[in-house]
Formats: sequence, C-alpha cells, structure tokens
Amino acid sequence: MKIALCIPTYCEADNIAKLLYEIDQLLVEKRLNLDVFVLDDNSPDGTAKNALDTQSKLKSLAVKIISGEKAGLGSAYKRAFEELISTGNYTHIVQMDADFSHPVSSLVDFIKLAEDDIQLAIGSRYIKGGSIKNWSALRSLISKFGNFYLKMQLNSRQLDFRLADYTGGFNMYSAELLQYILPDLHECGYTIQVELKFFALNRLEKLHLLDKVVEFPIVFEDRTVGVSKMPKSTVFNTLKLIARLRKFKHLQNLPECCR
Repeated sequence: MKIALCIPTYCEADNIAKLLYEIDQLLVEKRLNLDVFVLDDNSPDGTAKNALDTQSKLKSLAVKIISGEKAGLGSAYKRAFEELISTGNYTHIVQMDADFSHPVSSLVDFIKLAEDDIQLAIGSRYIKGGSIKNWSALRSLISKFGNFYLKMQLNSRQLDFRLADYTGGFNMYSAELLQYILPDLHECGYTIQVELKFFALNRLEKLHLLDKVVEFPIVFEDRTVGVSKMPKSTVFNTLKLIARLRKFKHLQNLPECCR
C-alpha cells in the first residue's frame, strides 16, 4: 500500500511551507509514510518554488510538483490522477486543500482506511461529529442546502446509502477506482468533487462494494491566510452538472436497446 497526497495550489505561497512542515511532523511522529504532490499551475507568487525549497528541510516527506496550464481545479486534478496512476506506484490518492481548512491529523485516518482496502473515504463536515468553523451564516446555509439537494438528487437507493458531503475536498480514492472513472470526468472547476463522488459511487454500487465507502467526521475551518479561489459561477455550474448526472442515471436504468 502506498498513498499519494495531492494538494492543489494557486497563490498559496504563504501557506504551503507551513502545511508541508505540519504533514512531515505528523508522519515522523506516527511513523507513517506518503508522498506529496503539489498541483500548482504556475502561481505567480512562487508557491511551487516555496514547496521545493521546503523539501530539503523535511525529515520524512517527499514533495514533487505537478504543473500545467491553468484551467481550473478539475483540470489540475485530472492531470495529476492520470500521471500518478500511470506510474503504478500508488494504491490510493488523497485530496487535500492547501489553506489549512482540512485537519492535518485526519491524514492518519485516511492511511488506516487505505490499509483496510477502503475504496472511497470522505472527510465529512455534515455527519455527526463534523462541523464548520468561521463561515458566515449565509455561506453555511448555501453549502448545507446544496449538499442536501445533491443528496436527494444523486444518492444511491441501494442499502439506504446516503452520502452527506458531496462538495468537500478532503477525500481518498483507490487508484483502481480512479482509473476506471477517469474517462467519465469532464468538469474543469470545483464541481469536479461532485462528479468524482457520483461516478465513484456509481461504480462501487455496480460492484456491490458500497461497504467500501466511509464517511468520517472532520472539523472544517475556513482559511485565515489568502483568499478563496472558488468562482461565483460554482452554484450555477453545479446545477448544470446535476442535470447531466441525472440524465446519465436515467439512461443507465433504461434497457440497453432504448438508450
């Protein structure tokens, strides 16, 4: 078992070194291992350089940069997934934000779940024990309602399975699962998180492997340094994506001759 941790960045020079230090300290303390890939599409503030300069000061962590033309979060993730899967070196891939909104300590949970051959793990804000700190009431309401609506529209009917956090960015996928669903991924922006979970669950449901999906609670804390990169168009793009995914589900349920 070997894990790759993907951290997408754009103008996160003030965060990336500190985050890498904290991850390295955790791995040394817990005697664990993973490789970090910073997905940076030529940030003008020198984020990638800061990450590489930090490498020599770390005790355990291996840090590499995956870069390309800036075309959105989804594009950066798809590029990284393809590159990492093609190496054949990794059994699981974890997603994590660079702004300290995701608790570094929860990486231990992902590693343990990977050891148990879990195919999809979600660090969830919206199950018992999960929470959000320092968001405005309006932002919290929009996110909660959005995830409730996604749950109603997209969740599996099998085994009363109800995924609570579709939009969160702290997740782990098995490399095998990602390899299978990559051709279905078309979103270039933040909606990639919804698309990834939808097709992952669809695949695992077909294989009768929904017992290999785990949501565990995290405390999500809003960034204190830098600014959010999420565009205002995300809500509209999510609604468009829901329509496309519901059409996909409908076509799947038709007899093959009628598709």
